[in-house]
Amino acid sequence: MESNAELNPSNQAILQAASQIFCSAIAAGKVHAGNHAQMFSYSVKSAVRMASSVKHTGVTNEELPWPE
Repeated sequence: MESNAELNPSNQAILQAASQIFCSAIAAGKVHAGNHAQMFSYSVKSAVRMASSVKHTGVTNEELPWPE
């Protein structure tokens, strides 16, 4: 299994997002011994889904300028 140092930048970003999702689920009391693996998987899949959505959106700076 790869360590975090061996992950490419995209996978590192997905890992970070999945960790935040999972920690939020723990803080919300949604994770317990009976669903730990399921919630972990949910967190990773959610992070991948978000990354895919961002990748396919393709918004440029010209399309979304900073407010003045």
